[in-house]
Amino acid sequence: MKKKLICLLLCLVFAISCLAGCAGKSDEEAAEDITDEASESAMTLAMYLMCDEVPSEDQQLAISQAVNKITKAKFKTQLKLFFYTEAEYYTKLDEAFAARKAAEEAEDLTDSKDEAETGPVEDETFENDWGVTEIKYPEISAHQVDIFYMGGYDNYLKYSEMEMLADLNTELSGASKLINDYVFPEYLSYMKSLNNGMYAIPTNAPVGEYTYLLINKELADKYSHDTVAGYNRFTSPTCEATVNFLDEVAGKDGADNALNPGYVPMYTNLAQYELASVGKDAATKFWGMDENGKLTNSFSILGSEYNPTYGYGKAESYMNIGNILNTGFSTRLKEIKRLYAQNYVTNDASALENGTAAVACIKGGADIPDIYAENYEAVVIANPTFTADDVYRDMFAVTSYSASTSRSMRIITHLNTDVDFRNLILYGIEKGSEIELEKKIFAEDGTPVLNADGTQKKETVTVPANYEKSIYKDVTGHEYTVVTKLNKNYSMPMSKTGNILLTYGEVDEDGKVVQLVKKDYAAKQNSDLVISTTIGFTPTFNDLVVNADDMATISEVSEEILKRLEKMTYDEYDTKVAELRVEFATAMATVSSTGMPIVPADDAETCTFGWVYHSWADSIGIAPSLEEEEM
Repeated sequence: MKKKLICLLLCLVFAISCLAGCAGKSDEEAAEDITDEASESAMTLAMYLMCDEVPSEDQQLAISQAVNKITKAKFKTQLKLFFYTEAEYYTKLDEAFAARKAAEEAEDLTDSKDEAETGPVEDETFENDWGVTEIKYPEISAHQVDIFYMGGYDNYLKYSEMEMLADLNTELSGASKLINDYVFPEYLSYMKSLNNGMYAIPTNAPVGEYTYLLINKELADKYSHDTVAGYNRFTSPTCEATVNFLDEVAGKDGADNALNPGYVPMYTNLAQYELASVGKDAATKFWGMDENGKLTNSFSILGSEYNPTYGYGKAESYMNIGNILNTGFSTRLKEIKRLYAQNYVTNDASALENGTAAVACIKGGADIPDIYAENYEAVVIANPTFTADDVYRDMFAVTSYSASTSRSMRIITHLNTDVDFRNLILYGIEKGSEIELEKKIFAEDGTPVLNADGTQKKETVTVPANYEKSIYKDVTGHEYTVVTKLNKNYSMPMSKTGNILLTYGEVDEDGKVVQLVKKDYAAKQNSDLVISTTIGFTPTFNDLVVNADDMATISEVSEEILKRLEKMTYDEYDTKVAELRVEFATAMATVSSTGMPIVPADDAETCTFGWVYHSWADSIGIAPSLEEEEM
């Protein structure tokens, strides 16, 4: 009797909380909300997650119980969670898709029907151990997948071609429109524009890195550079303002003092070719390619000079493709060689940390100016760049045969907009919220252990909490919620489990940061990003395909050239670079040309890299006529 009274009180509390949730709404709106929720059928959806290690059975049950407490209350939806490591994840996903296809061909489908097509179904109920009537949620089919994670363009293309991705456009303007406020606009807009529709939700995350010149405030004041105009003149590691300042600090070229005691001219942790390739108004684009034919930003002799301020889709952003040794990159690399030859450059990080570098060239997030504010003025010489890799890196999708696209998208939306739900999936159960599980007891031979009345014996097991929360304060004084893991039984990757900007950080038992997303800085970083001038370009465009053999040759050539460039001294630079230009001129002309004839091969047409890029650029309206183009 007491148990039933407790349940009655809980129901009253729940009813009062529901009414409180309607505060601020009209009676009609509140009634409409209640009607909408009541009209939905109880539904069970299958969600596939990628984990670092497969959780124990107890942990899976505990997480599922905590997750479903939320999803049943909010969405009248039960989630069946499947955990697989990266090594087996896509195999398991493909097996489920194959089983679905086989069942479809055999006309042996038992999936729940989408309410949008059938309307709600009357819920089945049962009486629980407390004597309270509960909704009975349906079982899922053996091959059911509704919500799933996928990473990378190749997987997106694979499942798109298999027609496994549901169209999510309507949901984003309807019940799931809240996601538009939590996922940075570029992620959504480019996912849609690159694919002529929205078929996956990209994971919200900080984009790229800045490249900074940190200018020593004390020395800038000494040499009268400490004004807005003065700092703005520092545009690259080799620009006139930077080089003159380094010479002043080092006491060269008629400067009025000897080397400033205790200071070094420049600190950097970047490679020489990286220093020569970055700049606010003059940069180098490397057209690297990996063994799978995918474009990369790794060093390549095939490259382009461009102005990063022009942006995507502008006529000025069209790139002439050729040998980087014939561009301004070579001149800038020679200047970097001079700085090294004069012992201006150190890779000893203590110069940066102690405030004894006149200039530091480093990459990092939006927090760098605050971290080094005491000693340095931070000048951005390259903003974070948003690329197609960012769009496709981590995504959640809904299957085209989901029991409910709308209900699945509401789960994905909650994962991207609710801090508690997102961190529950990532870190598990918080200390103080331990879960009790009622487990059936079996003998050693696997037979059930029975009570006197013939029912199976059960035991109550408390599943330990996975983490406890605390507050971490970084060197800038900003505070962040962090967790310390209490056990290793639940381990999920941050990037593969939802909105990264909603995550708690993680520290070890000694308080050392393991992972931390600085949300305020990340938001600024994403607001400062520039769109890659080549976003959406691939070596395959329409019926054109870059000649793979030629590109493989260029990759081999690039590795050799980089080794030689790294060994060159400043004094021998001109002579040796001239030799490289001659040695590799033929290979470069074959690949970079936009005027090479197209050679048919099978159902595609292989051609030069330059021609494919030109054709793509022409399709977005930025390519000049070949007669006007300067090669």
